[in-house]
Amino acid sequence: MTLLQRDVAEFRERLTDRGATFLLVYSVPDLIKDEVNVQITSNSSQFGIRAILSAIWVPTEAAVKILANALLETAQASLGTSIKVLDQAEREGAFLDAARALFNKLRGSYTIKGWEQENPGVGSS
Repeated sequence: MTLLQRDVAEFRERLTDRGATFLLVYSVPDLIKDEVNVQITSNSSQFGIRAILSAIWVPTEAAVKILANALLETAQASLGTSIKVLDQAEREGAFLDAARALFNKLRGSYTIKGWEQENPGVGSS
């Protein structure tokens, strides 16, 4: 156990002893690989973590624009498209693939409630 892991374990224990529910996200630089490893710990259930995130995690204006463009592109693409073609695309998983791609594009386009000031270039693709 590293010193950091020990400190995090002690912090978790202290917060839990005080009746706090928490989601702790921290990063650790890996100088050998020249990357940053993100660690997440919580004493809450998945439902609790979702509740925490939904209270603080909001889309940025960049995320809203990405979604608006996706909706516009969908509407434009559907003009002149037959129901048969749409049904075939659905059977082939095209809409599921597009939804996954949209969620991946939105990743990074969220901010913390109250911190709505976006940094230029952050979350935009």
